[in-house]
Amino acid sequence: MSATLEFPNRLSIPARRVFHSIEFLDREPSVSTSVANAVRASQWLMVVDSFREAEESHLVEGDYDATLPEHRRVLATLIHFGEELLFSIKNHGMAESAGFKLEAIQATMDGLYETQRLEHGPHNHPKVTREIRVKLCAA
Repeated sequence: MSATLEFPNRLSIPARRVFHSIEFLDREPSVSTSVANAVRASQWLMVVDSFREAEESHLVEGDYDATLPEHRRVLATLIHFGEELLFSIKNHGMAESAGFKLEAIQATMDGLYETQRLEHGPHNHPKVTREIRVKLCAA
């Protein structure tokens, strides 16, 4: 009789540990850069998914605004790693067996930049917003 190992649906692994766990790829000469890029991209996409799930959870729990300083820091880190990844893929390629293409990574980056702009970018003062609405309605 063989035992079956069941995996949980979710793993709670800090993003830094995920990224650290694949640093060996840079030091392993038998791993091509395109394969290393595919592994990095897969890990990065999983971390972004986890980030989005955490955003949703905080919205549901009602404490989203309280998390904005940390949200900004994590978002900036994801964007940084994503830009490094895009640069490497554009210069060295990505293994086709990754199961996704460069466009998926670029679309994910676009979404992160949009979130950064909407949540942490410059915003009009409420008085300016009211004045703009008045002028638009009068036109």
